Amino acid sequence: MENSIQWHIPTENVNNSVASPILRTEVNINDDDLSQEAKAQFGYHTEILHAFRLNARNVLANDGLSPIGRHLFCINLEKDYMNCKRVLNYVAKNMQLKRTVGLLPPTFFICGLPRTGSTLLFNLLACDPSCRAPLATDLFYPVPPLARSDTTGQAQRIIEVSKSSEIFRAVGLNDYERQLLASHPRYAHEEDLFLFYHVGISLFNTLLTSPDNTELLEWFFNDTNKNFAYEYHKTFLQMLNNVDTPRSHWILKSPIHTFFLDTLLRHYPSASFIMTHRRLDEVLPSYA
Repeated sequence: MENSIQWHIPTENVNNSVASPILRTEVNINDDDLSQEAKAQFGYHTEILHAFRLNARNVLANDGLSPIGRHLFCINLEKDYMNCKRVLNYVAKNMQLKRTVGLLPPTFFICGLPRTGSTLLFNLLACDPSCRAPLATDLFYPVPPLARSDTTGQAQRIIEVSKSSEIFRAVGLNDYERQLLASHPRYAHEEDLFLFYHVGISLFNTLLTSPDNTELLEWFFNDTNKNFAYEYHKTFLQMLNNVDTPRSHWILKSPIHTFFLDTLLRHYPSASFIMTHRRLDEVLPSYA
């Protein structure tokens, strides 16, 4: 049963024209709206469901979460799982896509520690008209997949992506997005880190558990149980590729791949890697 509480937000950085919201305290994680076709085709859907429930159980057990933090976690976790289910339902219905799964152009992965210039390199390489890199619109509103040439559809999705800040304004966090963009600007192309969010894998969520609870952290770093993440990753990439195939190659970027290189190579055995480097005495202060 979903619970909620009424919370009066402190006045600092608050838009007083916004009514005091009803804050979520629980999540509803189930696969009822995942089609029978999708369940039959993607056996790993049960591991995705387990991952989301593991996140929910461990994070929501932390009594140290603020009411707003708990509310935002609930909203984002459900949104990520819904994106995953929409993708699997779409692919399960698309017979042409089923026949072409596995036929991907060469794929390049940019890895390395955060704050090593990987975002700059990714955006530079994404300028190559012969390649393709995921757009933010692809990752945040993936279904149905759109070709880059569909300017009308892309424009509408850009509007939808821009509305994401409304969840922060709704709880009075007016300056949150501005402060976030000051440290990490938003670009048209986005890293495939968000595909891991679709399957319940988030390093950030491990920071939301109580200090004495290591279950989620240990599960996150266990490379032997992440096959389901890369099975979904490849399914998603094939879905995009099916409507808009690059002339040459795909370019992807996320530091998270560094944790799971063995698993990645099992699913992308022909992948090429670009590892960015920077002096640790510069990386650590920058990341902090």
